[in-house]
Amino acid sequence: MRPRIKKGFGKLIHSELKEYLTNNKVYGFTVDITENTLIYIYNIMFRKNKENPEMLFVEVSQSSKLVLKAWTDKGKTFNNIKELLDYTILKT
Repeated sequence: MRPRIKKGFGKLIHSELKEYLTNNKVYGFTVDITENTLIYIYNIMFRKNKENPEMLFVEVSQSSKLVLKAWTDKGKTFNNIKELLDYTILKT
């Protein structure tokens, strides 16, 4: 049985988040590896306003694969999973 983290961002496994992001045109392209975490970097492809892609950083625990936190390169920090999913939903 995998260890679970009860505090922090919430109980969302990275593979579930990755599938959701790909379905909403948010594409991952690199990962930074630290001692205990992985930081995945995604591009949020804006559709309506033709802006340049925004970078999304997602920190994931190496042992449990749970999402610990997420933020963007424009200073937006997400407090929970719902905020992240609402921000990245496909807007046509």
